[in-house]
Amino acid sequence: MIEIPEGWTRTPNSIYDIIPKMETAELLCTLALVRETYGFHRQRVRLTYADFMRATGIGSKSTLARALKAVEARGFFKRTAARSVWQIVPPSRRANDE
Repeated sequence: MIEIPEGWTRTPNSIYDIIPKMETAELLCTLALVRETYGFHRQRVRLTYADFMRATGIGSKSTLARALKAVEARGFFKRTAARSVWQIVPPSRRANDE
């Protein structure tokens, strides 16, 4: 296996496979989650609307809300009961993995 150098992020190929199906805001939110979870080797992360807006450049809360709903519907990430905490959904538990 190729060693991943410091400063690089291993990302599931299946995320790349669905990029053509994503709207821009959904893609930006997905990439923010990839960076904050896979990029820092964490299973879960706390990201508020303000954090997402800062990370993505999305300026509208309604656009952000729609994008985050779409992200969650894809099945790679899910919100926990503490709504601003997101966690990775393992491939074996994804209903929508394409």
